[in-house]
Amino acid sequence: MMEEEEEFRDLAAGHALNALSAEDETRFQELLAAHPAWNTIVATELDTAAALADGADDVVPRPQVRDAFLAAVKEAAPR
Repeated sequence: MMEEEEEFRDLAAGHALNALSAEDETRFQELLAAHPAWNTIVATELDTAAALADGADDVVPRPQVRDAFLAAVKEAAPR
């Protein structure tokens, strides 16, 4: 496998999970533009991410965890 394609596969996995930095997302987009056939890689990674999400059980946080999280979000929100 080409080194560039291997890099793209890693970036595509991160992209599918919405986990790329801005720099990595830019690199992902550049590689995809240069290699449109690699859209099949992206589709596979998106399917995998969806399957992971579908396989996870819903978790209800304890009330104190939820309250702490919401307080942190409120504090961090722009005013």
